[in-house]
Amino acid sequence: MNPIPKFQMAVRVDNTGLDSPPPFMALGVQCDTESISDIHFLPEMPQMIGPQNQWQRDLVNQLRAYFTPSNTACFDAFKSRLNPSSVLRPDMLKVVCRIPFGRVCSYGNIAKKIGWDNKRGGQNVGNACGLNRVGMIVPCYRAVSRGRRKGSLRLGGYLGSNPFVDNPLEIKAWFLEHEQGIEVDRVPGKPISEWTEINYKSA
Repeated sequence: MNPIPKFQMAVRVDNTGLDSPPPFMALGVQCDTESISDIHFLPEMPQMIGPQNQWQRDLVNQLRAYFTPSNTACFDAFKSRLNPSSVLRPDMLKVVCRIPFGRVCSYGNIAKKIGWDNKRGGQNVGNACGLNRVGMIVPCYRAVSRGRRKGSLRLGGYLGSNPFVDNPLEIKAWFLEHEQGIEVDRVPGKPISEWTEINYKSA
């Protein structure tokens, strides 16, 4: 695991009252005075510079609100602050951001909604989601892959090659269960990548 750098902002995750604690201890946010470039899930609280203006303070408050039992967070106000190099192409971004809280959508269905009807459309969507660097504001954890059985879904991938976490799929599973619309069927003795199915409300 790579050394953890200093971040512009950081949020310690308070798991008080949660059904299960998240598989990370803190969030690290890299941004400048105008835009957000990265949100990282971290195993420990990093050094930080601190918020420099009101929208950055608002973002910290919303990130904290997400990790409460009532989960009152809303990130809509920050979508215009995303660095274009950090997020999905605009048509895919719109579809992913419209997946409702507590629901999921398959990579293949996302591909169809943006006009990618070829056989590799779903795979291309999955690969693009893996490059998303602002995963809480753009909820690509709600994008999942098709299962082996007709109508079933699997977790798919998450976070690509994130340098600060050992098992990003554990994070994806936690987000889906925290939103209380999805249950992940854990298979004892098998790695999370081989879990066969999730129970879901599909968007």
